[in-house]
Amino acid sequence: MIFSCLSLCQSANSPGRVNKFRKTRVVIDQNRSAITLSFPSSSQHETFRLADNLLLISDRFISQGKFSMTLKKPQRVISFREINPVTAATICRYLNCIKNGTKFKQNSPKTSLNSLSNTSVTELLVDQLKDYPVGSSFPTSLKKLHIKSIKLDSFDTRILCLTHLSILTIEGSNISVITKDIAKLCLVRLCLNSNSIVSWPSVPRESPLSSFLTYLDLSGNRIIRLPMDFWNLENLETLNLNDNQLIGVPPVNLHRIRRLRNISLRNNQLRCLPFSFTCLQSPGTLDLSDNPWVTPSPPLIVAKFEPKSLFHYATVAFLQVYAKFYWWPSAVTKAKWDEWGELPERIVTEALGVLRRCAVCLKVCGPESQRFVDAMELRFSQRVVSAPSCVIHYCCSSRCAQRFNPPLSIISV
Repeated sequence: MIFSCLSLCQSANSPGRVNKFRKTRVVIDQNRSAITLSFPSSSQHETFRLADNLLLISDRFISQGKFSMTLKKPQRVISFREINPVTAATICRYLNCIKNGTKFKQNSPKTSLNSLSNTSVTELLVDQLKDYPVGSSFPTSLKKLHIKSIKLDSFDTRILCLTHLSILTIEGSNISVITKDIAKLCLVRLCLNSNSIVSWPSVPRESPLSSFLTYLDLSGNRIIRLPMDFWNLENLETLNLNDNQLIGVPPVNLHRIRRLRNISLRNNQLRCLPFSFTCLQSPGTLDLSDNPWVTPSPPLIVAKFEPKSLFHYATVAFLQVYAKFYWWPSAVTKAKWDEWGELPERIVTEALGVLRRCAVCLKVCGPESQRFVDAMELRFSQRVVSAPSCVIHYCCSSRCAQRFNPPLSIISV
């Protein structure tokens, strides 16, 4: 049973002492018969035994969402404020059962999760299957929902109705598919680690999730590829994709991400990184260890001139002028795709949304420019790598390929 409230802790042997109310996360563990008070402002917590330790339960002002309890050891008066009266009554009934040594009827309609669905419960932890709501709804006022080790087989679509939800954790389940409707939630923090997820849905840039999400944990899954528009999540600050099966990182719009601080890509199948990774400058942490990086190689020298397509040169000319003004796919290209009909959306988006610069002249490169792989250090204050990470580079012409002076990290193959 979890709820959030403001609490006042005061020693019973010093009644004249007044402590300030602090925002407190209160956890009552029925199995251990204990109460834990966590203070987010100071990262401290206190745990008190309830069994044979309750001296008095004061519920005189329970109709106002106020009650208090007095402990024997240590001598302490703990007061609660700003709790929904229905929830407060449920907690007091449970505490009185502990105090009197009677059995608390968990299946009573007044204490079930269904009865709390219309109360102001803001945080809920479900770590036992018997506590998971089956045939009933989640409290609509939830802001934080933590589901741990329940072994769900699919994503519970009832969660999509929680319009106030900002933090969602579902870990240790068997979920394989995440519905694309998750983009409708205004989540700030999303943890889906230790599941069986095989793909991440495409999230529109104008969606609520794209606007609010700053923390995403997809570690311990089975993801092989991320969608091309993954970086529509432009406000990400922390991304954890450890222990997946990723074979690449989508390059489209990656160079436009400005808030990303911590990236964890440990234990995947990455062979190289897109050139856009060189644009990321962060005081945070980058973990690229345990990946099968490809051997670096210099650009090939092409003796015979091979003309590139008109689309290639048109792309270069366009990017040189307009690249800094658009996030691809942009509203302009979307409006034209149906009209043009010749170029698929993916081709246009990859041509205009991927950053390519010549390693020699530093000019913008087109989609048909020569590619090669170089090992380099990325600009993060803390780097965790077991081998040099390999990054894709470009040469815009055969002339630049001939002028390329390979650094010491390049090894010919």
